[in-house]
Amino acid sequence: MKQWFISDTHFNHQLMVDLRGYADKEDMNEDLLFKWNQRVAPEDTVFHLGDVCFSQRGSFLKPFMARLNGRKVLVPGNHDKHNGKMLPYGFDQVSSRLFIKIRGHIFKLAHPPYREGQLKRHLDMHGEFYAPESPYPLLCGHVHDGWKKMGRMLNVGVDVWDGWPVSAEEILK
Repeated sequence: MKQWFISDTHFNHQLMVDLRGYADKEDMNEDLLFKWNQRVAPEDTVFHLGDVCFSQRGSFLKPFMARLNGRKVLVPGNHDKHNGKMLPYGFDQVSSRLFIKIRGHIFKLAHPPYREGQLKRHLDMHGEFYAPESPYPLLCGHVHDGWKKMGRMLNVGVDVWDGWPVSAEEILK
């Protein structure tokens, strides 16, 4: 049983389709689903660090999530519904604060990055939210293709990992 990390899938989001160069929503959704299921086995756990889907109403999300392998844990992002309301869509657990241990190393999981380094000015200027400070390294998303690693933060968003979930082994590299 492996652990995987991913963020900012934005399933069904037309703007992301355009920015990522896909033909349409179905093309993007199916490519991300293929990459997820290529790596994630049914017995694995996937920590989704927010911004799952742009449109969560209607009949799209629940059957789509059922097609994704693994046990799914959500740390909600700014485009996700509040914690408890995401459970019926196919998540096994939803938590706004989560810490995880990977081979003896503790990581904080959150959607937004810490407000530190060169991000401090950007986040303050644009009024974006950020993760409360913690002494632990952070696995996050929210910044899309802004950067992959910055200081003690690692962006697990699909835009910097070519759509692939990130393994615990890759996190420790």
